[in-house]
Amino acid sequence: MRTIPPVSAKLKALQDTIALQEERRARALEKMARDKEEASSIPKQQPVEVVKREPTIEDKYLMSLFESGRQCGD
Repeated sequence: MRTIPPVSAKLKALQDTIALQEERRARALEKMARDKEEASSIPKQQPVEVVKREPTIEDKYLMSLFESGRQCGD
């Protein structure tokens, strides 16, 4: 037969669980604050300028291989 623990033991276990959850939440908030601080210290990257150019023979060859591969897969 199973014994039922006294109410005070159940209450203590519940309080321990709540304390553990609060501690985990506090650690998570601290980590988020640290991560945010570190992210703000990283210099912003300059936007990359896209240069348009005509496709080379190699580009055309690779594109034709890609297209033929897609047609085979259909």
